[in-house]
Amino acid sequence: CVLRSALYLLAVTQDKSPRLDVVPLNYICKAFSSCQSFSSIYSHHPALLHFVCRYQELAEKFGPLVLELWLTRKSHNDAEQSMAKEE
Repeated sequence: CVLRSALYLLAVTQDKSPRLDVVPLNYICKAFSSCQSFSSIYSHHPALLHFVCRYQELAEKFGPLVLELWLTRKSHNDAEQSMAKEE
């Protein structure tokens, strides 16, 4: 829960901040890798997608997973909206 909140805050605030150095990125990668399931810390927010894609180190390790979670969540939301319109 704490890591999820930290990731969200970092993603939201990093957009307007200078790029992170290698050392903080290494710690972030280690923290992400230590999670049992990345989906447990994932938040469906455009800033998170942008944050992971902004840094090559994160994009290489976690980009495919974040993109999969992003697309899965989007298609799930689209299906729910379609069902709501039909009712």
